[in-house]
Amino acid sequence: MRKSRKNQVSRIFALLLVSVLLTTSLAACGGGAQSTGGNDTVTSTGTTAQPAQTTGSAKSEQTAAPEGITFPLKEGVELEVWTGIPPELAKYVDSLAETEFFKGLEKRTNIHLTFRHPVAGNENTDFTMMLASGDVADIIKTSQNTNYQDGYDAAVNDQVFMDLTGLVEQYAPHYLAALENYDQYQPGYAKAAKTLEGRYVYVSQVMKVPQGPFGGLYIRKDWLDDLGLEVPVTYADWENALTQFKEVKGATSPLLLPKAGYESMFQILNSGYDVGTEFYQVDGKVKYGPMEDGWKAYIEMLNRWYKNGLVDQDFFTATSIWPDTALVTTGKTGSFFTLYTFIASYEAANEDEDAEFVPVPNPVQNAGDKVHFKNVMYPTFGSVISADCENPEIALSLLDYFYTDEGSLYCNYGEEGVSFNYDSEGNPQFTDLISKNEKFTFSEALGYYCMPGARTVWQDWRRELGSVPEKDQVCFDVFSSNQDSQYIVPSYFKSAMSTDDLAEYGKILADVKTSVDENTALFITGVRPMSEWDAYVEQLKALGIERAIELVQNAYDVIK
Repeated sequence: MRKSRKNQVSRIFALLLVSVLLTTSLAACGGGAQSTGGNDTVTSTGTTAQPAQTTGSAKSEQTAAPEGITFPLKEGVELEVWTGIPPELAKYVDSLAETEFFKGLEKRTNIHLTFRHPVAGNENTDFTMMLASGDVADIIKTSQNTNYQDGYDAAVNDQVFMDLTGLVEQYAPHYLAALENYDQYQPGYAKAAKTLEGRYVYVSQVMKVPQGPFGGLYIRKDWLDDLGLEVPVTYADWENALTQFKEVKGATSPLLLPKAGYESMFQILNSGYDVGTEFYQVDGKVKYGPMEDGWKAYIEMLNRWYKNGLVDQDFFTATSIWPDTALVTTGKTGSFFTLYTFIASYEAANEDEDAEFVPVPNPVQNAGDKVHFKNVMYPTFGSVISADCENPEIALSLLDYFYTDEGSLYCNYGEEGVSFNYDSEGNPQFTDLISKNEKFTFSEALGYYCMPGARTVWQDWRRELGSVPEKDQVCFDVFSSNQDSQYIVPSYFKSAMSTDDLAEYGKILADVKTSVDENTALFITGVRPMSEWDAYVEQLKALGIERAIELVQNAYDVIK
């Protein structure tokens, strides 16, 4: 049902190697956990919001589809979707079409979705090869790791992605309304959904309300209590606690480090040194964190901790940014980075029935210090429609359906009377099918009976709270207690880059990130001595980091 497009083959094949290298370099940072199933946004700064009640919306007067297209369609249509399968579902289904959610979606819309799923870990190569072949799916889920090398405007100009600008007002009015709604929480959010040339090319996930920091450092509170220690605040407090975890509690890996020795989404360990893991700004001047003196001080501290056995001695062999569950549940570690939704399972599976993990603010040099990096989401990628799609209006209307009251309710909570019911105040509450399913965990049941997380949808993140004990919901306040966003360069800065600048930036960063990841781990472990720090900085300069800083500065000056 799609026309084959061959005239871009040589161009895209030429980009293949660069794209693969870029994916490799990004995989070691915090965003590396996001594949084609990842969020439609990139995080960089934030707003804290307390969990709020979800009001019922089944009786809303909002229409389910734009004027001219009514669901279910009178005549069925087939659309092909390219996207990854979330790992929690991959062990149960070969295609998302097999889930109850997508079966129900077809009944609601009379659109039959067929899915083209890349092999996990091979998403970028599969994405690039699909574009090169000319046999492109109708709807494509992009991410920070699977995107057109030269940006969205170039993808439109090369007739690969469709320019949706002339279609959104008629066929995606609810999406536009969702963007404007969120703009009240995060000014500039709606603007960030457009390209440099003012186009709408992708449809991004939009939260209904802001979510506070949902990930960060956790520590064994029961160990601290046993040792007579307070929750650590400064790096000195941390060093003391980790030392006692090792010497008194017998922890072989007192602190678990992410693979490259740092984590980019929440800036968990480095931010107390007033330095970011990538680009940030101080008084309007853009800097690149891993070449700054603050990064050197951070690395010197971790090098000392590594030598003293206070961090996992094999951190650089990890394959995920998430902690090794075996280390967490057997008392071999006392602190790690993770998400608030995982804590209850860590405690339930722990060999020590008294194990208690609590969230901890990012450490600082001196008590009372602030960290100037805070997490929030801006729309920078999402679902695009192929330039060859034969039914773009229907494809866009389907995406827009997920932003209507009816469609959003179905995406977030599934079928009324099956996966949720309304409480006395009109709020949807999950049934035992989701909360106490004998086959699926809570997150697996969500992905099977509702829209899987991190999708192109008007997302109600508060549905997660159904599986999170109240004590673990304090993380939003704890993580944000010493944070502000003073040093942030908003993640959508690339939308202000020209196609040529974006291509140059991407090529430089691919090499720079590889060098940073490799050398950070080498410095921490002592394989490369700190006496070679200056040589390392010169290496980054030789790779073009100063030019990249200039490009980011120019873009930041446009958006600030």
